[in-house]
Amino acid sequence: MVLLVLIHFMISVYMHHKTAKMKLLTLNFLTCAVKTCKSSSDSFPLHPKDAELASDDVDVNPELLVNLLPRLDWKALKTTSAELGFPQLPDSPPTIEQLQSDDKLLKDLHSLLMETNLMEGKLVCGVCGHEYAVREGIPNFLLPSHLV
Repeated sequence: MVLLVLIHFMISVYMHHKTAKMKLLTLNFLTCAVKTCKSSSDSFPLHPKDAELASDDVDVNPELLVNLLPRLDWKALKTTSAELGFPQLPDSPPTIEQLQSDDKLLKDLHSLLMETNLMEGKLVCGVCGHEYAVREGIPNFLLPSHLV
């Protein structure tokens, strides 16, 4: 269900802007497609490499973030955020109450998840090292035949 909502969201963004953009939020739901990596927890998250980022102005939607928070893998989000040079996130996810009462935290999470787009670069598996190219905001998850 979450994947369908995410796909719908990405399609609507694409249709609205006519330019594909991969929100950093998306990285919290992607894992390596190589069959041998499926059994290892190290295949998640994929690690950005040579990332070119872009930013959008998106109105802050506190309700969306409150609803997303329980669905996020916080450890993976911390890893991705650190690898891209964003300010360090807290060790544990904020509670709904903290998110609702801390405007700076709300805006920082909103900026990271909803306004930051990965436009170019690679996503690298921590297990097999396979690199998935990202071009014009679209990740290519097609595998060469020897990895299928």
